[in-house]
Amino acid sequence: MAQADVTPVPIINGLRHGDMTGAMKAFMQLAYNLYLIAHNSPPDDAFDRVRGYIARLKQRHFGNFLGALYETYAAAAFLKAGFNIQYEEEHKGERRYTEFVAVYPQTGRTFSVEAKARDSSGAPQDDEVKRLRVKSKLISALNKYSEHERIVMIELNVPDEVGEDFANQWPAAAMDQIRSAEGLTKNDGQEFDPAYVIVTNHNYHSRLDARVQTQALGFGYKIPDFAPAVPISSFYEYVCSQERHLEIDALMNSLKDHSHIPATFDGEQPELAFDPDQRPRLKVGEIYEIPSVDGDPVAGLLESGTVIESQQLAYCVHRLENGTRILATHPLSDSEMIVWRRNPSIFFGEEDRIKKPAESPLDFAIFLYESYKNTDRTKLEEWLSPWVPAAALAEMDQKQLAARYCEGMAMQMWKTTQANKPGGKVSGDSAGD
Repeated sequence: MAQADVTPVPIINGLRHGDMTGAMKAFMQLAYNLYLIAHNSPPDDAFDRVRGYIARLKQRHFGNFLGALYETYAAAAFLKAGFNIQYEEEHKGERRYTEFVAVYPQTGRTFSVEAKARDSSGAPQDDEVKRLRVKSKLISALNKYSEHERIVMIELNVPDEVGEDFANQWPAAAMDQIRSAEGLTKNDGQEFDPAYVIVTNHNYHSRLDARVQTQALGFGYKIPDFAPAVPISSFYEYVCSQERHLEIDALMNSLKDHSHIPATFDGEQPELAFDPDQRPRLKVGEIYEIPSVDGDPVAGLLESGTVIESQQLAYCVHRLENGTRILATHPLSDSEMIVWRRNPSIFFGEEDRIKKPAESPLDFAIFLYESYKNTDRTKLEEWLSPWVPAAALAEMDQKQLAARYCEGMAMQMWKTTQANKPGGKVSGDSAGD
């Protein structure tokens, strides 16, 4: 049993702040998973569904416990990402089926989902194939019958902490094992179906006193353009790839955005819910008074925003009543910065699609594209004409024009932010750079 950390925790706005131990996180997360499953199940099925999970969790066989535990994580992950799920009967005649079917309401795209968790007890530590067992778990999942596109979730259950450099860490080893499985076939010689593979690792299950770290990475089994660090030649290529994998991108973003258990019933961040400075929150879809180009106050609907931490400012795109857009800045309080640092991707509300702070030109391009992706072709051609030849513009469709414009503007925004740093300077002055 993990011992509680007795180190005094800071008090901000009357709230005590502290990290959970692994034991606390594991217990609370399971309870929240079961709540989500019950809350999102039909009323006549909710009780039996949760009771079935609890019965399996109480079984003496540790492998059965791990399997049931991870199935609750998988179901909760899809529910938090906005999917509708329908549970499958694992055995129908001679066929073995996947865990559940998940439908993404915005597109109607449907997936068969299988969840696999490995038992790390007794696993050799000097052989990554045997230690992680990603390949064997993946093939076991692909052997189950599926009527839809496949998603396979695999839990590693290892104590590793992963940094930004994946080399010589489990993500690189997992990707190697997935790639090596692509040449395998079924016993009858048929090819395995392509699949999205989500590899997760809840390291605190193995280190109950450790700093809580939930890790998740998405890979493509026979889907070559879905993997970490896939090279892209242009922002347009990035946009097309995102559209092909929109539903999985939503799932991966949700795994990151909703890793914390809500502290309030309405989902508001506690620092803001109990902040004595109750000024209006910056939320996508709300209207705020901002200065116009002439300096006069005007009403603008917030469409998207990003935060520059060094300036403690939010840069927001507002749409005016006449359809024009203005980029305005908003100062942020200390409480707002605490909330933003914890979860920058949903700081501007659930409707916002900017999934991380602007740390690269790509982040700025994503930010701009949300506002300009539906801009009229004629307007885009007008904006790009000083830098792009007319013949080249004529060959682009509307999506290519919007992506090219946002790419150029993003480079300018990036140069400006770099110039504002100590010793920085601006080079270049065209959106076509």
